[in-house]
Amino acid sequence: MTRKLRRLFPRLFGNEYELTSKKTRRYNCLAWAIGDTEVWWDGGIGGAWPDGVPDDGSVLAAIRFFEHFGCTCAANADFENGLQKIAIYGDDRGYTHAARQLPDGRWTSKLGKLQDIEHDKLESLFGHRYGTVVQIMEKRSNST
Repeated sequence: MTRKLRRLFPRLFGNEYELTSKKTRRYNCLAWAIGDTEVWWDGGIGGAWPDGVPDDGSVLAAIRFFEHFGCTCAANADFENGLQKIAIYGDDRGYTHAARQLPDGRWTSKLGKLQDIEHDKLESLFGHRYGTVVQIMEKRSNST
């Protein structure tokens, strides 16, 4: 585990995650959650954002963003065959991060401008940086 990751995510323990990419500024967590590695999805300067979707940084804006890409709100984060789940993290200021569930039930996250990781638990990223999971989204997997 890198010192920087340990400092940013103190609940992320070395045996519960693995790095799966190098650092990149090409895409962010929202892009990674929908499977896009070419766009930095962010309503701010330098980012792209879907037309007609609010871009105010709120949790509702993140929900609408994922709905734009075919997701619906889900009841829970439990693994379900044939469904791809996305966890939206947030705090009292709005959404902060998104993670995508993998076909084996683990999760994958793009950590800002840092690396992509696979992690066992959503709670591994809880804390001052990302807050907690505030909404789960889902859509049918491409493999079904």
